Order: sequence, then C-alpha cells, then structure tokens
Amino acid sequence: MGSNSQTEKIAIISDIHSNLEALQSCLDFAKSEGVKQFAFLGDMVGYNADPSKVIALVRSIVEEGRGFALLGNHDEAMFKFSGINFNNEALVAIDWTRNQISSADLDFLKSLPRVKVDELVFYAHATPFEPERWHYVQHPQQARRCSEFASTPYAILGHVHDPAIYYELPSKLFCALKPQPNLPIKILHRRKWVIMAGSAGQPRDGQPKAHMSILDLSRQTITFHRLPYDHITAAQKVESSGLPKSLARRLIFGF
Repeated sequence: MGSNSQTEKIAIISDIHSNLEALQSCLDFAKSEGVKQFAFLGDMVGYNADPSKVIALVRSIVEEGRGFALLGNHDEAMFKFSGINFNNEALVAIDWTRNQISSADLDFLKSLPRVKVDELVFYAHATPFEPERWHYVQHPQQARRCSEFASTPYAILGHVHDPAIYYELPSKLFCALKPQPNLPIKILHRRKWVIMAGSAGQPRDGQPKAHMSILDLSRQTITFHRLPYDHITAAQKVESSGLPKSLARRLIFGF
C-alpha cells in the first residue's frame, strides 16, 4: 500500500489459521464494502485444514499489489521452530501443516516481514517491540508499551484472538474498550490507539463467526465485523484430515 493508504479503506484480517471458508467470507465481505486494500497480520497457517489454499489466496492479493502480509508465529514455525508458546494441539497442527505446504508456500512465508510501518500505523502480528518474541497484548499497560515503541497514532496487532481496543487518556494511561460489531469507532489521530484485530479463522469468544475489521484512515474510524461462514464444513475438513478433534470443536462452538 502506497501513499493512497490514507484515503482508501483497508481490510484488517489476522490469524486465518488455514481456514479457507473464513478467509473467503472476509474477502467477499470486503469486496461488498468496496475495500480494495488488505492487511494480513500473520498466522495464515496452523490449526485448520487448508494451509496451502489460504497461502495461495493471500499471496495472490499481495502479488497483485492490493495489500501486504506479515509473518506470524505459526507461519514462522514452518521453517524456524522454537517450541515456545505452543500447546500440544498447536504442535500437532504445525507438524501436520509442514507436510501439506509446498516449497513455494514456504518461500512465501519466509519472505514475510514481522512488521510494517506507515505514516500513521504500525502493523505487527504480536508487538512492535521485540516482534520476534511473540508477546501477547492483553492489558492496558502492555498496550501502552506498544504505543510508546510504535510512536505512530495507531498500532494494529494480531496474535490475540479476541478483538480489543486500547486508547490513551489525557493522563497518558491506557484504557480498554470492547468493540461492538458493525459499529464504527472514531479513532482520532490526536490520541494513541492500540487495536487488536481478533482472529478470522479461529475465534475464541463463544460464537463461530470470523473476525475482521475495516480501517478508514480518511474518516478516522475502524469498524469491526463478525461474519458467518460455513464453519461446519471447515470443522469437517479438520476432522477428516486427522487433525485433533478438539480443533474441529473449537470452530463449531467458537472457544
């Protein structure tokens, strides 16, 4: 995205986790909203059954110049594995996914940066500081540290599967806000904001709908969306692939 990124709407999609049905729902919705630019904030793979197809879709958008993609910890685990912060289900899915993706898929993942910085936005999968350590941001104090390091009005992050917004008070302390679907939130440039994108492909808040958001920098708004998708088919693919059944249940029940 070039200098026009401040005037065009940007679809924020993170933590797809090999869920083709969820990704397609997000892309279709973005198209219906007239969105032409995309920010994929990492973790294209892991947990679910369509890693190569997800990579292909994201890669096509990036190569057409319609957006960018960042490296997530599950993506990195395809070629550089530390074992840190992965539970047993994730480890099984990582091993399974490594055997599903092609060398071209792997090359694409290896090419991805950890962060991207525009004039107004610092994008990362995990945190602006120590992005290679895959820290989680779950409290206002952690958000404040992100904002101070980013030094841009906005830091937009993935990794944490539940969406959240943290904003700076006049006291310089940060406060948390839970975004509501379909309700535009005014995010004025004069404040500092840390925005957690949520997960498109593995939501964990008790409803089986994909998370995505649309950032409109010209209007200084962000709108979060919950999108229905064929989660039953996605779950059936997980089961039939031999991945842990608990990963299929997570798609069905949303936690």
